[in-house]
Amino acid sequence: MGKLIKCHFYYLMNPLTIIIFIITIIGILFFSLYSCLSIDERMMTSEQVVYYYSSMFEIIKLISFVLVIILFGYSFTSVNDSYHSIVIGSKISRTSYFISKIILLYSVFIFIYLVNITITIVIGLLFQIVLTPLMLKSLFQLLLVLMIYGIFALCLVLLLDNIYIIFILFPLSLVTYTKDIYFLLFFLPIVGISENASGEYLLILPTWYYLFLYLILNIVLLCIFNKKDLPY
Repeated sequence: MGKLIKCHFYYLMNPLTIIIFIITIIGILFFSLYSCLSIDERMMTSEQVVYYYSSMFEIIKLISFVLVIILFGYSFTSVNDSYHSIVIGSKISRTSYFISKIILLYSVFIFIYLVNITITIVIGLLFQIVLTPLMLKSLFQLLLVLMIYGIFALCLVLLLDNIYIIFILFPLSLVTYTKDIYFLLFFLPIVGISENASGEYLLILPTWYYLFLYLILNIVLLCIFNKKDLPY
């Protein structure tokens, strides 16, 4: 499995992917600095923290949303997954191929996301803005939601083999999370985020729900991949 993951990593880290990662990180760095510099110094410290958190939550949500659907979808287009003929042809099962690639995609996205969160925290500290534990918790919980959209993007690409189909998911990045509102997609309440009295965006649904959803969706994706006619 380790060798398979290394193989996927070699093909994933092409110039375009690296450029996308760099743009993502630079974008978070720019908006972190911009948010800090645009804070009104007449605000109370607590108001400055809320302003910075609210601004960066939306920026991180948008940038990470775009990143995850491109990363997951782009990796399984026929053009970028063409090396499967070499790997599967060398007596590697489709199941091992798919699982190892999914593990890599999750790992890479989580790594980039954590880098972006670290940048946000560090830039805030440089301007004496300290995010509260609940604010940090909400940023990490957002990761659980974002990866589900990556799975949906992957599913669309597997079924239609067209990277442009993922653009139908873009409007979902603009969804505003309001209290007690569930956004339904494919009949699943996958967002489940609400704003509490202090202004933090936290999950309504328990963590186990998302873990269970990942399991089900990945099994569905594996079945689609195993049944799909792969070009050679």
